[in-house]
Amino acid sequence: MSAVTIEQTNEQYHSDQSAISSSMVRDITYPNMPIDYWYKHERSDRVKNKPTEDMMLGTALHAKILEPENFEEQVVVRGDGVSGLTKEAKAEKALAMAQGKAYITDKGLLNVIGARDSIFRLKYGKLMAAGLGESEKSIYWDEEIEGNVVRLKCRLDRCFAPSSFFPNGLVIEIKKSESANPEKFEKHSWDFGYHIQEAFYQRGFEALYGTVPEFVFLVGELEAPYKATQIKLSDELVNEGWSLCKKGLSDILRCRDTGIWPGYCREDEIEEISIPAYERKKIQWKNKKL
Repeated sequence: MSAVTIEQTNEQYHSDQSAISSSMVRDITYPNMPIDYWYKHERSDRVKNKPTEDMMLGTALHAKILEPENFEEQVVVRGDGVSGLTKEAKAEKALAMAQGKAYITDKGLLNVIGARDSIFRLKYGKLMAAGLGESEKSIYWDEEIEGNVVRLKCRLDRCFAPSSFFPNGLVIEIKKSESANPEKFEKHSWDFGYHIQEAFYQRGFEALYGTVPEFVFLVGELEAPYKATQIKLSDELVNEGWSLCKKGLSDILRCRDTGIWPGYCREDEIEEISIPAYERKKIQWKNKKL
């Protein structure tokens, strides 16, 4: 695998359609279908979705942790006590979003700072608080999938090249979540495909450095008291993630080749449904002799 690293902004990275990212793979992985991928990435009249309030808070947290020196270039904060219903605030928000910036409230900023401070108190968070590592590192590499060479890309939140401190290197990913409780985040992680993301990113890191890095998620809550957790995915989970990566990439290549992007079934298929499992138990109870 040949790999290169490219200096680019977040906007440049996300607008580059020359390579496939992990989020694109997740857009074709169940419960998503090929038609979902086509609608977001392949159709000629596609438009960029407007970021939600939640997404903009995530952008602000990433900027505050990873690129604090560029925070004001990426985020606009609504003035203290200013209502979002005023014409001035609406115009300010529209301008910020037109410039590709996140727009958050002053309360949102306080929550972002609270989450950042909690993350910085963690063992791996202290590395970032000390300014160690490289932020927002873009890696592009070629991967062979079923005999085809595919150009892939990833953008690592914080990257540490192999060294005496981290022999295999280290990747730290920042995640916000309603709950940093590991038991609840386990489901959240599965639903959002973080196992796919880690497997994909590890592959890119390995293509560049020749080693599979240690990988840690730092998860923070954006509500007081701003609990934060360090999370490591199991090898079993990451292996499943890479299997899904390969299937997703294979599906993308096949659909591009055929021009057919199915939904839940192909045009010539009929799906049969039956009694739901949870209803079977009810039926068993109704028929049971007491």
